[in-house]
Amino acid sequence: MHILITIIIFLIVLAVLVIAHEFGHFIVARLFGVKVLRFSVGFGKVFFRLYDRSGTEYAFSAVPLGGYVKMLDEEAEEVPKDQIKYAFNRQHPLKRMLIVIAGPTFNFLLAVLVLWLMFMVGVQGIVPVVGQVTKASIAAQAGMRGGQKIITVDGYSVNTWQDVTRRMVYHLGSRSSVRIQTKNLKHGYFINHTLQLAAWHVEPRSSDVLGELGLKPRTLIIPPIIGSVLPGDAADQAGIKAGDRILTINNQTIQDFEGAARIIESEPNKPVQLGVLRGSKRLSIKVVPKQILAKDGRKIGVLGVYSVELKLPVDWVYKRRYQPAKAFWLALKRVGEMTKVSVALMIRLIKGHLSWKYIGGPISIGKGAGLSLQYGLAVFLEFVALISISLGIINLFPIPVLDGGYLVYYTAEFIRRRPIPIRLRLLGIRLGMYLLFCLVLFTIINDLFYLFV
Repeated sequence: MHILITIIIFLIVLAVLVIAHEFGHFIVARLFGVKVLRFSVGFGKVFFRLYDRSGTEYAFSAVPLGGYVKMLDEEAEEVPKDQIKYAFNRQHPLKRMLIVIAGPTFNFLLAVLVLWLMFMVGVQGIVPVVGQVTKASIAAQAGMRGGQKIITVDGYSVNTWQDVTRRMVYHLGSRSSVRIQTKNLKHGYFINHTLQLAAWHVEPRSSDVLGELGLKPRTLIIPPIIGSVLPGDAADQAGIKAGDRILTINNQTIQDFEGAARIIESEPNKPVQLGVLRGSKRLSIKVVPKQILAKDGRKIGVLGVYSVELKLPVDWVYKRRYQPAKAFWLALKRVGEMTKVSVALMIRLIKGHLSWKYIGGPISIGKGAGLSLQYGLAVFLEFVALISISLGIINLFPIPVLDGGYLVYYTAEFIRRRPIPIRLRLLGIRLGMYLLFCLVLFTIINDLFYLFV
């Protein structure tokens, strides 16, 4: 069921991105008087269509991985003499350039719209206070310590751990340094740190960008109290009940729920002795943890219990909702920042400073859409904006078949004052299709590798 929901979310997100992109081409073509024959979401066999008064066909096709706008064009088909003035190829090169660039532009406009909505709905996250710093880590070498609140990263104010992560992602593969200002919450003084990133390595698809720096957020200490018990599981069979407090495991004193979980995980299918406080009574309960496979393939033990739910203190959480005007300005800034980061990372990929394993395809996008929605509407909207921006940037690559390739053709035509020979254009399109096919195939293989390996 979870996979089905992820697929549905992915298709909806993709449809929105495609419609926005193609609508850009469509509306600007219409403004310049070009006749649009078809507006298609998807490729291949059409399973639903309708027409407007001007005869434009709106189609939804079988393969939903993209879309296109088909315009009247003498190079594609014979055009009646009375319709020639409406043909795309008869328009001035500048008009054709604007029609082409309108697609990526609308992807950026969609990102602004989505982030505008996000800031008006409200953003929230965990205040970036460091809980622990790993010994000998990059953060430790820069003098960072637990109990410090991160105030700025490279001069940019940060309010949540998501903000810190976003700023650090910009430095992936850069091997540079980053300046972080912190505030000691106990004594109130500020201190500047310079983190040297030459040895910073983040595994592709890893969500622990900051953990590799040695930074661990502060966490609530969850008491070793059973919140609920799964019926029929190991704990239930042994007579453990909700509300029981674990005092000891195999005579080891237990301070928190995490500590209890670590010991239980290390004892799959082995009997363990629990010292339990139930009300005012002390009990000794023997239980055999059930063996399961962890995500990393290890065999671990579980009891089938959950901890009690604790609410984060108010001062641990950052929440803010913005008025429309302020939200729009912040959306524009965020799109600019996200575009800058995306371009920088793409350049590092091309230069080889970043592994190509970082490139994700449709499976990664679908998985990311599903996961982001679990973290709330604001995170999901930011994810949609990021994918829309990435789509806009990629389409501007100077590769035939993509908008950027056609932009090169029409720019050359404008400068030369005559069209590029059609044979040369067709050769470029074939080469572009081959490169695009290879890239899509590579991203799918990359996705499958991280999904199953």
